[in-house]
Amino acid sequence: MRGYPATLLRVCPLTDDQVIDEEPEGAPFALRVSARLPSTGQLLRWLLGLGANIQVLAPAELRQMLAGQVAKMGAIYPGTASAAQAGLDRAGDPRP
Repeated sequence: MRGYPATLLRVCPLTDDQVIDEEPEGAPFALRVSARLPSTGQLLRWLLGLGANIQVLAPAELRQMLAGQVAKMGAIYPGTASAAQAGLDRAGDPRP
């Protein structure tokens, strides 16, 4: 996790058992957050809303759902992925 969600989850934990670990300097993400949450549509929408600021590592089923949704979204905008990725790589922030 990186960007604003990292700050948000320090102040507003997802669950009482949430664990936040710092990632090593130079890693693509600043934090690793672990929490047990029910798998719901609300969770999926929230994670999708975090965009490139997160990478879900587990469970595998949630990773697959996210990857599937992202692939469907990418298919709507053919030929634009390179420009969008260049913006993310440059700023580390999904805003233009």
